[in-house]
Amino acid sequence: MGFAKRLLEEQQESGFYTTRYFDAACEHCVGDDALRLFVSRHGVIDICDFCSRQDVHGMRLGDLFAYMASCIRAEWDDPLNEVNRPGFGRGSV
Repeated sequence: MGFAKRLLEEQQESGFYTTRYFDAACEHCVGDDALRLFVSRHGVIDICDFCSRQDVHGMRLGDLFAYMASCIRAEWDDPLNEVNRPGFGRGSV
């Protein structure tokens, strides 16, 4: 399987799609405090593709989105996983 196909599958699995997957964002361009802290601890990037700051802490958008998706999955579950739970669904009152 080629790189583009793997990338598409990763994006489909995580639930986000972006054409800017390889762009980098620095900590100054992230609005959420917790995500800003995560980005600031990731490493130094040459240049931010959003604000053009150089040699700042940042990361690729694809990696940031994957982290965000994992946080959401840890906090929320697919509603279909609850259908077979006792007391849920048809006939329950």
